[in-house]
Amino acid sequence: MNTLTTKRLILREFTGMDWPAMYEIFSHPDVARYVYPMNEAQCRDWVTDKLKQQYSRKPIPTSRAVVLREEDRLIGYVQLAWPLGVGGGVPGQLALDYALHRSYWGRGYMSEAVRRMIRFAFETLDVPQLAAICETSNVASARMMEKAGMVYAQTFMKLERDLSETPYHRYEIDKARYEAEVRHGTIFD
Repeated sequence: MNTLTTKRLILREFTGMDWPAMYEIFSHPDVARYVYPMNEAQCRDWVTDKLKQQYSRKPIPTSRAVVLREEDRLIGYVQLAWPLGVGGGVPGQLALDYALHRSYWGRGYMSEAVRRMIRFAFETLDVPQLAAICETSNVASARMMEKAGMVYAQTFMKLERDLSETPYHRYEIDKARYEAEVRHGTIFD
């Protein structure tokens, strides 16, 4: 799988040495409130799963470590996967998932990484639509999806692991909208 780049970021495959950085990301309370909490062993297993996916060379799922160029530091991840629990959609759509180290929130890094993955999904994988979800309380994530070119589609209730229900927003972008944005030069560079 090729490395993807942006002006400030490198989106690369995971390595076995990435689990401590991912654990640091996932264990921060502000991040953990929106992702499934993981202990160190679970985080090692999570990275191992990403490595197995890479070695299988199947195009989906595809996960990338988000590395800040100027610091050569892993600051997050972004992933395209078959949709599970994202509500609605069209055949062939993929789900976008991501997390960013708390110290790097509010600087536009994740919208930059997501825009690059959107471009990869439409131009390389030729998918018809991408969807992403966030808890309705996660206003920053919803805003990031909008900055990345996605549009609000719906609010729905998602059944959580503990069998509680949580309200989520669903955002999406289809290939036609992506191509229109590229033609107009409004979001995707």
